[in-house]
Amino acid sequence: QCPRCFYFIMKYGLRRIPSFNLPLNNLVDACCKNDMDYCRQHDVMHPVFQENNIELKPYIPEDMHQVRLWRDDMKTYIGATYLYEKYNWLLCGIVDDIMVNDDGDLVIVDFKSTSKIDNINSFEDVSFSAGLKVQLEWYNWLFLQKGYSVDNTAYLIYYNAVRDRHLQPDEHFSLMRFRRSLVPIDCNLEWIEPTLDAIYNCLESPTPPKEEFYEDKKKTRYKCDQCAYKNMY
Repeated sequence: QCPRCFYFIMKYGLRRIPSFNLPLNNLVDACCKNDMDYCRQHDVMHPVFQENNIELKPYIPEDMHQVRLWRDDMKTYIGATYLYEKYNWLLCGIVDDIMVNDDGDLVIVDFKSTSKIDNINSFEDVSFSAGLKVQLEWYNWLFLQKGYSVDNTAYLIYYNAVRDRHLQPDEHFSLMRFRRSLVPIDCNLEWIEPTLDAIYNCLESPTPPKEEFYEDKKKTRYKCDQCAYKNMY
């Protein structure tokens, strides 16, 4: 996001300001993984693929521990890894889950939850779509480097909370309902290796990248909020 912040984080261990924890989103994510594990255990399709007439099942490796490592966002926080020999870097990515199609190709899926009035049926309906596309493309490239055959189409599985229930006087709790949808993403991997080269050049530089600014209402502002915070405090 910011080459200057990245430089200080990777070379000097300066930490980014942590983001807010999202416990409800994390809970939905955990429930989705449990659903997929049930389908994996019984070797059946998940209903979201049946509803969209897409022949995908959860990937079943010889060692289930492998999938747990790829999805581990609670303990080691490393995920799937690949040694990029060009720069001797250990690259990693934590996937939500991996499906497999009839041809034996792996298919990357990522679970998302939100609450929007409109349905989420296409890439154009997705908030922060550019960042999510980059995320899925990175996972796709990573598994290709690991030697797997990977389908070029990845999927966002969206759970969109419906705003139609309120707590009734005789209820101790109310149920939250979700509209479930499947959003295909066509992956473009051409940007990844040039970006890795740019990262290497950034880290090898003896000086950090310069701060970037933009003009807004006749005021000069930082493009990066982290840079603005550091220079203020």
